[in-house]
Amino acid sequence: MTRSRSALAEAIEALAADQDVALTETRDGLVLNQLHGADVRRLLDLLVADGWADISVSDEGGRMDPGAISDEDFGITVKAQKPGIPEGVEALLTRAGLASALVRHNLACCVWIHGLNAAFETHSTRFAPWGDTTAFTPRDVAASPRKVVRVLDDGTRFPNDLSRWMLRKPEAEINGWGIEPWRKMSVERLAQAIANEVEPEGQLLFRGPPVTRFAPDTGPMVEASGLENIQEAAQWVYENARETENRHGLLAAEIARTALTGGTANDLAASTGKALESAKIAYNFGVTQQSKDTLKALADLRKAIGDETAKLAENTRGLATAVTASVVANLGIIVARLTAPATSEWVPAAAISIGLVLAVYVGTIIASGVHFLRLQRTLRSEWRDRLYRFLDQGEYDRMVTNPVASAERGFWIACFASGAMAFGLLVSVCLIAGRV
Repeated sequence: MTRSRSALAEAIEALAADQDVALTETRDGLVLNQLHGADVRRLLDLLVADGWADISVSDEGGRMDPGAISDEDFGITVKAQKPGIPEGVEALLTRAGLASALVRHNLACCVWIHGLNAAFETHSTRFAPWGDTTAFTPRDVAASPRKVVRVLDDGTRFPNDLSRWMLRKPEAEINGWGIEPWRKMSVERLAQAIANEVEPEGQLLFRGPPVTRFAPDTGPMVEASGLENIQEAAQWVYENARETENRHGLLAAEIARTALTGGTANDLAASTGKALESAKIAYNFGVTQQSKDTLKALADLRKAIGDETAKLAENTRGLATAVTASVVANLGIIVARLTAPATSEWVPAAAISIGLVLAVYVGTIIASGVHFLRLQRTLRSEWRDRLYRFLDQGEYDRMVTNPVASAERGFWIACFASGAMAFGLLVSVCLIAGRV
């Protein structure tokens, strides 16, 4: 079936290259207009061999009998339904069909492409060979290039949303003759998204200094390295909506500085590798210079967490000291009771009273530590949103949650062990020292 489908795709591509023939590909169907009779007969044989359904032939006079078509006939329309296309999947046989589908707003989230060697995923779309049924969940790129790029032309080619053009893995290999329209359009759309301006003629302007301009088209060939470079650059600029404006300005300035010759969008893509490295260095330097208050806040946070863990460690040591004193005292009571005369009436009451006081003492130390722990948890939950919202959850866990949890774990172990020992000693005192 693959060989017959390849022959069909090549035949349709050849027909679509003829400017007189109009090709329309839908999600599960195909329409070819203005065909010659010889082309129709060859096309019908290929459609039948590949298992297409609902094949119909017509001209201006209506439906035609395929067996009655001659080579001299002209202006014929062929319609057919693609075989085995599930709901929610858009199957495309030709590069012309893919190019037309990519400019639509309602492209399905799963697209089958004949001539694609292996599947790859953008943020909103999974492109795969025919027959791929892997589950896919689309998501959007949060930042829009409209907020940072000044568009002075008609804007018809400018991407309002980069989800269809940005790969989830910038280094993904994208091979196969069928996917070439997406490669070219992805480079062109992302090139527009990292420019400072799109001029009235469509030229991509990078202010610099110096000012540099690139043509909006990629040219005949898109290099794999250029595609990867511009994907990584766009990912860095638009991965964080709050930092998009700052990062976009830095990258655009570095492109203007490092790519003085201009060229096509493909040349721009090839030059973004070094520009991205320089932009990242400039960004990190800017963060260091402009975030002294942030660094001071992080230092205060580290000090606060250090003080808290030190306090928990001190409470743990105090608990251990209290338990040690209680053990020694209770053992002394037991020894004294065992060596005192059996007729001593004051010894049992005194021993039980002292044992109870020692147990209460240990319990007080435990309660004090638990109260401190709960108080610190309340304070952390309050200043987490007020002072340290700039920390993402992973970084906050690494700096705060994990160290505190480790210290709390040691404290709780000491609490349970100390409480069990204090209770056991109190019971022992009551059973031994309380005997008459």
